[in-house]
Amino acid sequence: MISTTDYTKEDLRTALKKLFSCLEFDQLIWGIPDHYDLCMDADEEEVVNVVADHYTEKLYPAILDAFDEHIPYMKGHDADGREFFDHTFLYHPAVQIFYGIDEAVYSGVTELVFSSEIYLLTNGDLAIVENVDVKSGDFRMEYRRQTGVIEKADDFEFDEDILFETLDAIAEGKMEEL
Repeated sequence: MISTTDYTKEDLRTALKKLFSCLEFDQLIWGIPDHYDLCMDADEEEVVNVVADHYTEKLYPAILDAFDEHIPYMKGHDADGREFFDHTFLYHPAVQIFYGIDEAVYSGVTELVFSSEIYLLTNGDLAIVENVDVKSGDFRMEYRRQTGVIEKADDFEFDEDILFETLDAIAEGKMEEL
């Protein structure tokens, strides 16, 4: 958990505005609150602001509990059950706000899953992280590496269902259930 002085409501609003400005209009409308009367020819910036305001109110201060100060770039256990992990690779507290499987390969005993994750960092960055999860028999290893930072709409393609479902789970304190 981080404190309200480490990460303010305005910090969250700014990060969410950056995040939502990367979505297409038809993706954004899924984040609009039910009570908001949307004019279908509304300006996209107006809709971004409405969704950012809505999720800022919904997430703050619950999101503070979801921030993790140590996200290892490698973790797992060997076939004998000995755990291993390594140093954090995101240098600010972060919360995962998106997870999507890119490709999965199964060969009877071995499972290999490639996925993309987005982390919101306390410095305002939206880090794009590649994750590779390997399971084979009793062996398991998960490896992550940051591949970029979201700055503009072309930097990452979002599945809006997963994004809004994850943000809602964070707001309800149910992130571990996803």
